[in-house]
Amino acid sequence: MYTQEPRILEGTPGLTLEDTVHMMIPGRGRSADGESISEQTIQRVKYAATLYTEGHFAERSGVVVCSGYKTPAESLGIDHIIEDDQGRVERFVGMPEADSAADFLIPLGVPRTAIRRERHSIDTVTNFARSEREGHFGINDHPVAIVAQESHLERMIKEIAPRTLKRPYLGVVVPEEDGKANVDGRAALLVTKFILRGITPETPDMIKIVDRRARMVWAGVNLATKFKKGPAYNTEAAPVKAA
Repeated sequence: MYTQEPRILEGTPGLTLEDTVHMMIPGRGRSADGESISEQTIQRVKYAATLYTEGHFAERSGVVVCSGYKTPAESLGIDHIIEDDQGRVERFVGMPEADSAADFLIPLGVPRTAIRRERHSIDTVTNFARSEREGHFGINDHPVAIVAQESHLERMIKEIAPRTLKRPYLGVVVPEEDGKANVDGRAALLVTKFILRGITPETPDMIKIVDRRARMVWAGVNLATKFKKGPAYNTEAAPVKAA
């Protein structure tokens, strides 16, 4: 089994890691050039690959959902034209977090066929809303293990997953390589509560609602940044249909 027993954050009461079928890796930012993923996300990917190859996920035909595009504050990176599994072609500014994470997973032993790429979300709440509502886990209610550093994972498990997922869930803690947690501050919690206000797993148009609210927050962030640093940022986030 596992060479080192994973540390679990309880989500759905009574659920154990052995009960889970799927894994989810929410993005934690891109690299400075917009063409890869942050060091924190790389740590998540490596840990998820270990869970997959040493654990039970392969034998249960579970999927690993890599989630994330970029924040609306980011504008760096070259244009990428990507075709999805349904044959839809879109243009992305820089490489989506989901695709970079998937590209790391494959050489670490996770089969390409087991990976799902949710490449449109712009923050943690939309990571969850899109992963669930767009069917990246498949048409089932099988339990999911959410893989992230503890500082970020606590907000996911306590605030986000209960209001967005239609399946049992728990958190798997990714050890911080330097031993120091990147603290998820009070501002992030308040923003999450604002975006999730009135949202339940059954809310119609969940994706549209939380995406709109997340963009409102990022528009405010971008405006404040422009006042401080000048017009060096833009607010483009959504991929545009290729001609």
